[in-house]
Amino acid sequence: MALPADHQANTAVRPVFFAARWGAGAFFACALIGFAALIGYSLVPTKQGGPPQDEITLTAALQALERGDFALATPALRTWAEAGDAGAQFALARMYANGRGVPEDGKAAELWYRRAGRQGDARALAELGRLYLDGKKVAQNSREAIKLFEEAASKGGALGALELGLLYYSGEIIQKNHELSFQYFQQAARNGSVAALDRLGYMTQRGHGTIPNIDAAIDFYRRAASQGFERSIERLFKFGILPDTEELNSQPTNLAENEIPLRYDGSSYYVDALIAGSEKLTFKLDSGATASTIPHLIIQRLRADGVLNDGHAQGSNIFVGWNGSSGERDVWTIPSIQIGHAIANNVRASEAISGDSTLLGVSFLGRFRTWSIDNERRVLILGEPLDPKPRPLEAAVPSQN
Repeated sequence: MALPADHQANTAVRPVFFAARWGAGAFFACALIGFAALIGYSLVPTKQGGPPQDEITLTAALQALERGDFALATPALRTWAEAGDAGAQFALARMYANGRGVPEDGKAAELWYRRAGRQGDARALAELGRLYLDGKKVAQNSREAIKLFEEAASKGGALGALELGLLYYSGEIIQKNHELSFQYFQQAARNGSVAALDRLGYMTQRGHGTIPNIDAAIDFYRRAASQGFERSIERLFKFGILPDTEELNSQPTNLAENEIPLRYDGSSYYVDALIAGSEKLTFKLDSGATASTIPHLIIQRLRADGVLNDGHAQGSNIFVGWNGSSGERDVWTIPSIQIGHAIANNVRASEAISGDSTLLGVSFLGRFRTWSIDNERRVLILGEPLDPKPRPLEAAVPSQN
């Protein structure tokens, strides 16, 4: 269930050789050789093909692992791991977890991840959490997995924060919380997770845990795509954008006053709006929705600013989502919604909780004599307003959703 994240092996080099000056006093040379033998390294050059395996540096061992030279990498990494190097312990654990160069062994992976984690390796803590969450190679332990992800995230680990973001988003083994999910994805992105950038774009596009904003979403996708993240590249392409280029389907110019530019992601149209003259957001255009929907975060701000009060409350209705889910939502009369030059006053809107789509529906579109979409130019065309003058708030009668 986890998304891929970038992992980089620890390539920190630690001293492994003792420099012995051949020709020095016998006692000094013997003392050095005896000390080297005690800790498991040889100072004597190998007779065939260069230095023995246990004398190569950690960097060389990791490079051998990367090119698939397991005969060289495996014993060297094991030596370093047993000597207490966290980077080698992490690399060895991954080898056992993935069956790469050694037989797949969940228990051995668990052991070496645990040892590296005890030394503060955030990657090891998160990967161990993944083992427990998956439950295929070791006994499943979701509670321990969450604990490890939290510890990894607290140490600045991108993978730990990414996994917590995914868990809070899905709500499968922990209570769903899109706002907290968004915060963990932000933390993961700050610490280098490209997958987290893609998730931030996805959530920003849909208004999950944050205010929907297409431009901001596209920026997240661009940042991930610039680092080769395939899913973000695909998302940009649906918007008609190639990475590091301008939009293929650029925004139309010379718009008439009643024409509003739209964004299209291959399945839905999006339009930027201004709510009550102060709050900006991006709506998903939906002529099948009776009422429009406004994110809870914006409703909170409008109430805090005194723009909305109890007099704007219109009871509640049953909101049915695109996936068939339903629930009771508060309904408000929004003082104004503006897209382009078009303004509708006292618009009925449901309060969208996190996870709901932010929709511009008939409660707005129905305020105009006609409306249509020019699919070629990707613009919304609105006719004359049915009610050009603002109606008094008390005249706004709630409709049935």
